[in-house]
Amino acid sequence: MTFRKKSLGIDLGTFHTVAVHADSTKLTFSKRSIPSVAVVIKDTPIVGFEAQRLSASATRLIVAPKLKLHDRSEPLDLIKPILRKLVDESISNLGMKEASAVLTVPPAWSINDCISIKDAVEALGFSVSFLHEPVALLAAAYYMARHSQGDYQRSGQLVNAESILVCDWGAGTVDLAFVKVQRKVDGSTEFAVLGERTEIGDGGTDLAKDIVSRAAVATEKPRVDYFAYQLQEAWQGNQLPGFDASLFETNTTSRRQEAAERISASVSKLLSELEVHDRAAILTILYGGPLESKELSESLTARLVIDARLSRNHIFNLDSTFVERQGSFVLARRDALVAAGAALYGTTGEAIPEFEYEVILRDSFGSKSSSVRLVRDRNLKGIQVVTPPFTGVDYFVDIAQLTRGNNETRPTSISGELRLHVREGAVVMYSIADAGVGFVKIQAAEAMDLPSPKLFDDSRVEELLIPEKSTRFILNI
Repeated sequence: MTFRKKSLGIDLGTFHTVAVHADSTKLTFSKRSIPSVAVVIKDTPIVGFEAQRLSASATRLIVAPKLKLHDRSEPLDLIKPILRKLVDESISNLGMKEASAVLTVPPAWSINDCISIKDAVEALGFSVSFLHEPVALLAAAYYMARHSQGDYQRSGQLVNAESILVCDWGAGTVDLAFVKVQRKVDGSTEFAVLGERTEIGDGGTDLAKDIVSRAAVATEKPRVDYFAYQLQEAWQGNQLPGFDASLFETNTTSRRQEAAERISASVSKLLSELEVHDRAAILTILYGGPLESKELSESLTARLVIDARLSRNHIFNLDSTFVERQGSFVLARRDALVAAGAALYGTTGEAIPEFEYEVILRDSFGSKSSSVRLVRDRNLKGIQVVTPPFTGVDYFVDIAQLTRGNNETRPTSISGELRLHVREGAVVMYSIADAGVGFVKIQAAEAMDLPSPKLFDDSRVEELLIPEKSTRFILNI
């Protein structure tokens, strides 16, 4: 197959950061994933492998900077440079000059989280959009199954499944998505995300910290972070020199079981809320660093069968062993699957808008003067010229978000305001750009009233970011 454009997929993970570049007909992987860890020396952050090397002696160790961003436990002016350096290291060997970047985020991430990550990555020169991590994972798994050279039974299950549950047990969050799949006559596939959920507290990092904290060998917080990071490496078969994971085994079994029970309960609740009754036919994909541990994988599988009534024969773990067994020439590394899915979406995918947007013009007294619905294409973008009913005065622009249903639209609680001054004879050009899961950016600028409007030399561009979430995606893979 041929990718219609270049794209960079980035999984800015809690534990590791990895990038994949899609160009022409191939996916190019960064040589290795970058540890998402930093040490701060004289107010300067050092990240990745160098930080990992210095972590044992660090007085200030920052593990999982993506989580720090979300819980605001570190200042943004420290976290943003760390995120930027992690991404920069992960793409340093890809030989890219320019591309759009698709970043993966948990379903529950806020617009503020997205904007902070967006700012950090745009500083490297990329345009940024977002995709939820379970959707990116499903795109990669589906692509791998379509091009499989190995486990044909599992690949056939995935390609032919009509209902898919994705359970991404990551280092920071546990992300769930229940997806309906419809194959189109043109060869494309539509994924409709009927429900998503993000759980915190049982991600690999929190799990490891809890286990380490219960042991007598680590009482100070920097050492807890250090040992927890090492323990996660050990779960994934990368036990680092000088670290003895057996010191924590006494505390591991019960905590594993607690986590598996809570995740299973969350899955069961999601399916119940969606009124999914025929659960035996659901294909369940398990993925994530903690599930590289056979004990954790079996614990979760057993609970899903008991609590959520899922079929064991339709549950499989997309772990390193499974990926290697596929013999796939394109997706050879488990830790790069989510980033690969984001790159695939960026090159062959489209998001079908869930919301519409209305521009409401108000005069200086606040009275509604006119309104117009913004037009945009199927991939969330669009441009439109509006002639105001009045000129030469300041006026307000309200942007109302509308949701569709039963052949009608209704406003959501999300709205925003822009303020412009429009001179005599001018029009206003609106555009929806850099849109994606997480946010939509609406821009407005004063322009000349010509057949092909152009901005005035002194035009001021106003922009507004509004939370956005698409639930339907078209992929040509």
